Order: sequence, then structure tokens, then C-alpha cells
Amino acid sequence: MSGNVAVTGGRVEYVNGALTVTGDAELSEVRVGPLEATPGLLALDLGLVLGAEGDAIWNLRANGEHLDFSAGSSTPLGASVADLPVRLEGSGDWAPLNGSLVALAEGGLGVSAALPADVSVAGFALPAPLALQGSVAPDLGSLAATGTLGDLPLSLTADWAGTGLVHAEAAGLRVEYSLPTGAWAAAGSSDAAVLAEALGLGGTSVAGELTLDLTGNGLSVSGPLALTLSQPTALTLQALGTGANLNVTVAGDLGGLPLSGSGTVAVAALSAAGLEVNVGPLEGVTIDANGARGAGTIAEQEFGPLTLRPTPWALDVAWADLAGTVMVGGESLSVRQVDGGWALEGGVAANADYAGKPYALTLAPGKADTRSTTFTDLATLTLHGSLTDPATGEELADVEGTLSDLSVTMDVAGADLAAPLPEGFRPDWRVTGSGSVDVLSGPRYQATFDLTPGPSASDPTPLHARLSGNGQGADLAVGAARSRRTSRAPSGPA
Repeated sequence: MSGNVAVTGGRVEYVNGALTVTGDAELSEVRVGPLEATPGLLALDLGLVLGAEGDAIWNLRANGEHLDFSAGSSTPLGASVADLPVRLEGSGDWAPLNGSLVALAEGGLGVSAALPADVSVAGFALPAPLALQGSVAPDLGSLAATGTLGDLPLSLTADWAGTGLVHAEAAGLRVEYSLPTGAWAAAGSSDAAVLAEALGLGGTSVAGELTLDLTGNGLSVSGPLALTLSQPTALTLQALGTGANLNVTVAGDLGGLPLSGSGTVAVAALSAAGLEVNVGPLEGVTIDANGARGAGTIAEQEFGPLTLRPTPWALDVAWADLAGTVMVGGESLSVRQVDGGWALEGGVAANADYAGKPYALTLAPGKADTRSTTFTDLATLTLHGSLTDPATGEELADVEGTLSDLSVTMDVAGADLAAPLPEGFRPDWRVTGSGSVDVLSGPRYQATFDLTPGPSASDPTPLHARLSGNGQGADLAVGAARSRRTSRAPSGPA
């Protein structure tokens, strides 16, 4: 142990063989094993009494904003610290330490220590609060301790007088740090649910594995890291350390929507870094340790003669709650993870053009007359909605079903439905019909319609039409409606 003491003032008294020294002192550049500390200004109180046989009875007490220390000839050494600025020797990052130490009867020191989340240790931010309890060996050259990182149990040893190495192990992951050089290594594999639960990220909803084999010095990193999840969503994240950066790729499935992204993350900004990914039509979503968020505009989408206009969106999801909000077209949809699936409440909206005429589309989860549902993947998501003419408020079509089999019914003027045709070919008829859409594939769609001539039609013969398509390609076939006949197999021997 070493340090600098600068006495700023004090008083010395000697009365009847008792020496008393009081004063103020600035304590700086204190080194205790591998730690540096700056206790700051302390009030000192030293008492010394010489016995008749030359023995001495003494007591020393020092207290200040961050340190309270006491020791004496009949008082075991003890100290407590509160937000004491400390750092590993040679590191540039100070952290507020809370804890205590006391002299043990068998020699050495009993130690307890705590650091808050997000403080930097050897250049890396703690993901959760760290708490340790242990003892320093009688030769004051090493430490053995156990404790927790968040709720994650861990063990730690440090040998600053011998090997100069610090070893820590938790949940199958092993970390080694060299005090003299700053070199470190981290390796092993761990259950993602255990890590998520310990770090307050909802481990009961997580299933997967984290594996790593990293080496580095300071903020320079080499080696691979992989995170594979099956819950709450299928996702694989791979990272490769290349010095000051991590090259990261992510791919997966978010309730049926493809999720993909890649990028480079600076190790120095790792705790605050975010990876930009695409989730289906939502491009530029930022994922970080706290959640996922983003905002933008869904690009224009064409489905035959129907065009979805550019649609504004916003996303904000928190990992700790596995819940969030999606806003599409001015409507809000809440999302939360529940029982291995997802619960939805609210709705979304979009504006569309059909052959140049504007329409409004609204969608909500669940069956008609509800705005909530649960699902495990997008193919089983049930929803309902409507297509209306914003100029008149007339409801032209209804949809209900799952995204893989969405039923559509309509009752619309033929002139509106035939709007892609030249004006002279748009009949004054009424069109009723039904169909289905597989939104997740293509999308694929098919529908049949009955076209009933209006009062001004010169030919009252009804027509029958069939529309089918995949993506932007569509086929429309129109013919005379067939009369329905009933056929019956002939009787008697064949």
C-alpha cells in the first residue's frame, strides 16, 4: 500500500504523557494491491499514550466524503468507502466503489465491494451491478472472492503479487485479465436464458446459447462471438473481432417477417452501440442492448392495379419487457410477448390508390368487432379490416382471416373496379364478389366476381369475372355468367 499525504492544517497537543494530533490532510495516488484510489480530503485524529514500560497505546481515525478508516493498538484495522473513485492500475477509467474491509484474526483482510451497472472496468462497461465478498491473503498479495453480476453468481481471484492475473467465471464463461499488460481473454458457452434473467432482460422468455472465444488488449478485440436464439424469436447473431471493431451480422425471423442486417460496431462504444437491421418492410431498425427502435417510411408497394402509397412507421420495443409499440399510417399497435407468442392490440392504417383513385385501408388484430389477438407466427395471425372511399365514407371491401388466407368480400360500383380500363369500357354495373389473399407469399391472390348490369345498361346479361395474380402480375378474365344446372348420374347398370 502506498500514497501521498498533504497535510493542510492541524494541531498537536501533549498533556500528561498523551499525544493528540488533529488536522486535515489530502490523500491522493493511493495504491492498494492492483487498485488506485483518490480518497480526497480527510479529517485526521491520532492519539498516542506511552506506558511506564515504554509500550504505546495508539488509535488513528480518518474520515472524509469517501473514506472512513480506523486502526489502533487494541482496535482491528477497518475501513468503509462510499463512492470512492477507484480504477485498475494503469486504466484510465474511474469507478465509484462502495464497500468495506476489516482485519481478520487469522491474518489478511475481509473485503466486500460493490460497483454499479454501466461503470467502466478495464475499458468495458459493466452490464449489471457487481457485488463481491471475499478475503485478501495474509501476505496481502492476492484476493479470492465470490459474488454476483446482477443476479448471476460468479467467482473471482486476483494475484497481483505473483502471476499478475485476474480470473473470473460465471455461467460457463471464463475471463482472464493481466494486470501488468492489460491483455485479456474471454471464452466459453452459456445458456442465454440464464444470462438474460441475471441481467434483467426477462430470461423466462429466452431460449438459446451464447458462445465466444475472444482475446484482446484494452479495447482491441480478436476472435468470434455467436448468439443463437430460438425464443422469443429465431435469431442468429455472429460477431468477429478485428481489432478496434466488431463485424456483426444478424439474421432471423420475427414472427414470420425476415430479419437481417450487418454492420461494424466500435468496441470503444460497445455499450451504447446499435446495429441497424431490416425487419420485413421496415428498414433501418436500430437494435441495441436496451431494445429496438426506428422510424421511416415503407416504400410504395404495387399489387397489380392496387398501389399502397408510401406509409410512415415508427417502432419502439424494450427487451426488458419484451413489449413495445408499432405505429403505421398514424395508427398505433401495441405488441407484447406472452406465453411463447405475441399479443397485439390496436391497429394500423395505410392509403392506397386503385387505378389512380385514393382509398383508405385499416387493419386490426383479431376477428371483426375486436382489436386484439395473440399469435405464434405471422401465418396464424388473425386480423380484419376494411377498404373505404375517403371522399364518400362508403365501405367497399371487408377482409378477415389470417395473413396466409385472408378472405375478401366486396360490393362496389363496376366503374370503380374497372378503373384500370379506358373510360368507355367501364360499365355502369354493380360488382359483388369474394376472394382470398396470401399476403406472405408473393402476395398471391384470387377472386371471383358477379357483374350485374345497371339500369342504363343496354344488355341486361350478367357477367362473371375472375382475378388472379402473384406480386405485380395479375390476370383478369371476364365472361358471361353461366346458369346453374343440376346434374344427376344415370341409374341402372353401367
